[in-house]
Amino acid sequence: MRIALLFFLVISFCAQDLHAQKRRSSPDDSKRQYESLRERLFVGTYINTPSFGGNFNGTAFQMGVQPFAGYRFNEIMSAGVAFKFDYTYFWGGGNSESFTDFSATSFLRATLAERIILQVDGGWYSNQSFLTGITKQRNNFPVLFVGGGYSWGNTEIILAFETLGNLQFYRLPIEYKFGFLFDL
Repeated sequence: MRIALLFFLVISFCAQDLHAQKRRSSPDDSKRQYESLRERLFVGTYINTPSFGGNFNGTAFQMGVQPFAGYRFNEIMSAGVAFKFDYTYFWGGGNSESFTDFSATSFLRATLAERIILQVDGGWYSNQSFLTGITKQRNNFPVLFVGGGYSWGNTEIILAFETLGNLQFYRLPIEYKFGFLFDL
């Protein structure tokens, strides 16, 4: 967690320096100004970690949806909340089963050079898995994702790694997401 906070502090200072340089070198009319609260708000949704694969136990399909809402402090820094729903369907060996995972996170992000995204997501994850071969259990634990991505127009793609290590017991601790963002 300290590494993620240190990482984001360094990025924030760099972003402020880039913002100050841009403000000094560009005319006032080319700067993005936010006049009202509504202009600072944005919403969107991601499609999370779609995957299809199999092993000696069977085959699985996984996909998630993550709606989010955020607030822009300036043209570089923004923060918000996200809610995620992941669905996994497993079949093989005469059995089929589905699992649902949920999470609620808050995020802090920096957008550099109007395209490069650096993002930290932290919150709570609720994972459903097998306790035994028949009985399901739900596990709840904190998560902290650190990652980055690219933005073009209203479209984004982000790759993030779960740094606390809690997610690795249930699935890969890497998450990739593709989504759309809309200004209000």
